[in-house]
Amino acid sequence: MSKYDEDRMDRAKQKVRSVGKQQVPKNSELSDDDSRIKKMEADMIKISADMKELMQLLMSSQQSVLN
Repeated sequence: MSKYDEDRMDRAKQKVRSVGKQQVPKNSELSDDDSRIKKMEADMIKISADMKELMQLLMSSQQSVLN
């Protein structure tokens, strides 16, 4: 077996080992992630409402310039 083939096999073994080691998140980490997601969702709702208001202001501003 050539040195190249040996290196390839070693890399494959390392990949298998690294993929096999999956950490299970703790309950506190899950609740932190959940609260962060809820905060992001609330922020997105607010941003969406702000965008809608800005679009309305832009439309009314453009109409007043045209008139």
